[in-house]
Amino acid sequence: MDENTINSLREALKFSPDNIPLRHHLAEILVQANRLPEAEAEYLELMKLAPDDKTKTGLATVYFKQEAYSKCNVILEAVIEGGNPSFDTLILYSRALLKEKSIGAA
Repeated sequence: MDENTINSLREALKFSPDNIPLRHHLAEILVQANRLPEAEAEYLELMKLAPDDKTKTGLATVYFKQEAYSKCNVILEAVIEGGNPSFDTLILYSRALLKEKSIGAA
């Protein structure tokens, strides 16, 4: 995504800061752009607004990409324990466990 798209989403959030789908979209775009500190900030804000599995998995993805595997796993364990995790969540959890050399758990 280009800078104009990111700026447009941020501008829209100024007028609707509690717009959860819009904030999710911005966070996802920031992850795709590898702007991880900014994506982390958006997901942390989303955790205040909507601490659902999608938000938690998004934050865990950011931590995985930042090589903060312990943080990633703590979040994903909570999602998994909550029941009915998505396939993508389970794959991310396995990858993070492998990065931490927890082969058996993965």
